[in-house]
Amino acid sequence: MRLGDMSTESPFLRDAAHRPREPGIVVLERILIEECGEPIADVRERCPGVLVNAPLPWLRGTVCRMVSEAVARMPSGVRMLVTTGMRTLEMQAAGYEAYVSHLRGEHPDWPKPILHRQANRFFHPPHSKCPPGHTTGGAVDVRLVDDEGRELDMWSALLQSSNSTWPTFSRRVSPEVREMRKILYDAMIGVGFSNCWDEWWHYSYGDSGWAARLARPLAVYGRYPEVCYPPEFVARVDELRAAGQLTRLKPTMK
Repeated sequence: MRLGDMSTESPFLRDAAHRPREPGIVVLERILIEECGEPIADVRERCPGVLVNAPLPWLRGTVCRMVSEAVARMPSGVRMLVTTGMRTLEMQAAGYEAYVSHLRGEHPDWPKPILHRQANRFFHPPHSKCPPGHTTGGAVDVRLVDDEGRELDMWSALLQSSNSTWPTFSRRVSPEVREMRKILYDAMIGVGFSNCWDEWWHYSYGDSGWAARLARPLAVYGRYPEVCYPPEFVARVDELRAAGQLTRLKPTMK
């Protein structure tokens, strides 16, 4: 596998030097949304060459195109794996409550306001004024894999502690992990995505988070209306619900 160029033109190196802070929910709720009405599309059909292991592998059409463009920027031997695309509001709510419960178990002395404040750092509250990115079709969680589909190391820490390797520019990760994150970041930022700086795997375009991070005047994607879900999407949601999998989300994904 040929690693990426470590030039100073790298968006990763540029942004890592500034160590940007992720905008909070209050900031996101100030972003105006002018929904453009763009439909969602199946990633598996629109993004050839991209591996997909997502419960609901749908994204807005423009986002699908951008994912394909990002993959084309990656070095040989590196491929992309999409692990999360769309979420229904039901899925987002279940994931949020699961994460709050996880924090409550770790910190039984925390009052409710602190629990929710900490949960909001890593999991967008489902009923906030601005819709969670994954409910808009503009947010995608990704990994890097090799040509055989084996995940490349994006996590390993020099010194392990809770959540220490989640932030994109964490200084606790190994040089090899930092290089993998650089490859992903440079490709995704290069085509117009923004990255959630608290979570190296979370990228978005068009949602409130994207607008806030890039100082755009408005977001173009609001929560995708359920009445516009395509039939195959609805069928997949029903399938997941029947299998009891619709609300099973890991509490480490935004």
